[in-house]
Amino acid sequence: MKIKQRIISAISAAAAFSLMSATGFAQNLKYDVNGDGNVNAKDAIYILKESVKSSKDLRLDANGDGIVNAKDALFILKYSAGLIKDDAPDTPENPSCENILGDLERKWAYGTLSEKQRNAYAEILEGALENSPSISLYDLNITSNDLQTAFWACDYDNPQLLNIDNGYQYTYSGSRIYSVTLLYGKNASQTAAALKNVESKTADVIAQAKKLPNDYERVKLFHDYIINRTVYTASGHISIAETDGPILYGKALCEGYSRAFEYLCQSVGIECVCISGTARSSLGSGGHMWNMVKLDDKWYHVDVTWDDPVTTSGEQILEYDYFLLSDSQIKKDHTVKTYFRVPTAPNAYKA
Repeated sequence: MKIKQRIISAISAAAAFSLMSATGFAQNLKYDVNGDGNVNAKDAIYILKESVKSSKDLRLDANGDGIVNAKDALFILKYSAGLIKDDAPDTPENPSCENILGDLERKWAYGTLSEKQRNAYAEILEGALENSPSISLYDLNITSNDLQTAFWACDYDNPQLLNIDNGYQYTYSGSRIYSVTLLYGKNASQTAAALKNVESKTADVIAQAKKLPNDYERVKLFHDYIINRTVYTASGHISIAETDGPILYGKALCEGYSRAFEYLCQSVGIECVCISGTARSSLGSGGHMWNMVKLDDKWYHVDVTWDDPVTTSGEQILEYDYFLLSDSQIKKDHTVKTYFRVPTAPNAYKA
């Protein structure tokens, strides 16, 4: 049985979007929306903060669609990395397989947050991108509960975040948070290298997925891909709880299985979120992580870890006992305990 005892401290991962790597091309400073003389992730974060306020300032409408939202932030990230040409609309050749790793409007947990919590989420994200040791949250007037919710939402939404494995600490006065310190498990260069290697390693399976006829086939491909290359382990490399564990090292805890599955799904435009809670079997119970994934506008539970059972012989087995289940089915041995509202899955998937 694959159960990891829950650690009370906020153990998670956060890291730079791979789209945000520095480039040497000449930048059009009309996209410098925060006025610091550069076009980079700070401008994207600025847009995210303003979009939460329903800003009508079309100076922030980077992709030119007449609306200020997370898509403009994603445009800035891609532009700053040199992935799109100046003034080119951010329109994929195949919209159904658009990479949504950087699109907060397609992130489930972010959408459940209050305005204060979304602002905290954005500050945490910006701090992680810059590997900042301390992030000021005083102006947000948030509580420790707000911080906890925002931190976990950011973590569970974003499988490409790899560098705050050790959680966070915070300073406060009364009920008001002053600052948060992210406890990095990787430095900036290590995170960038890991993300680059993950992108390279998954390029073939993502390309294969894009050729499939529907999202069901893509989700099944990713489920099988992770199981066939991963051995469950509760010790070893620091990345066993992260996306790069299964993909680069072939070893993972339930967190690693779940984050890798989420990464692949979001890479082809399939909404997916990590879910935490407890799971139980005849061997006992303990903390656990799995996923919920959205197919045809409906949500389903997927537990990739439990579909890759440990055997005494070491034989690799691929099962579908926990593939696209309903709430009632997963509740037989899983209990949700997550810091944000989770989707509902009234029915199991019928192919």
